[in-house]
This record gives sequence, C-alpha cells and structure tokens, in this order.
Amino acid sequence: MSFKVRFHPEAQIDLTDALDWYENIDHKITIDFFRVISVSIDYIKSNPLGFTKRYKNVRILPLKKYPYLICYFIDETSEIINIIAIFNSYRDPLKWQKRVK
Repeated sequence: MSFKVRFHPEAQIDLTDALDWYENIDHKITIDFFRVISVSIDYIKSNPLGFTKRYKNVRILPLKKYPYLICYFIDETSEIINIIAIFNSYRDPLKWQKRVK
C-alpha cells in the first residue's frame, strides 16, 4: 500500500510559521527542522497506522528533537494521509482540533 500525503492549508501555514521562527534563530536549525519533518512524514507514509488515535480519528507523531506534533488522519479507501497540523506542543491543542470535522 502506497499512501499519498495531503496537507491541510492550515498545516502548510503551521510549517511555514515554524520554519520562519527557526530561520530567525539560525539557518542551520531551520534546515535541521525541515529535515526532521521530512523524515517524520516519510515514516508516517511507511507506517501510517503506527500511531494511536488521540482525538477522533487523528493520529499524532511527536517530533523527538523539536516541540512539534504532526497531526494526521488516514483515508484508507483513497490511501491518503491528511496532515491537518504541524503543531507546537506548547500551544493550545484546541487550535488544531478545530480543523477536525
């Protein structure tokens, strides 16, 4: 099974905001953060059911090195991983939970 990844528009904004934040600190951190996100998404693609549902049908992969969570749900029929948030774990989770129908 080969799942495709689709980003919710607000998840794209989450990622851009995080990259901008780290870019203001250090370009090397930005590159590393993006690498960690990419590796994590590849891991989700290879093992989409590997994480427990935490909220409704949403599964969450916490990043090990950064305080972020990749929140996603799976459409098994279409074989699509829908990333709804790349979320700073220090923020209010209601912000991303509002994206879930």
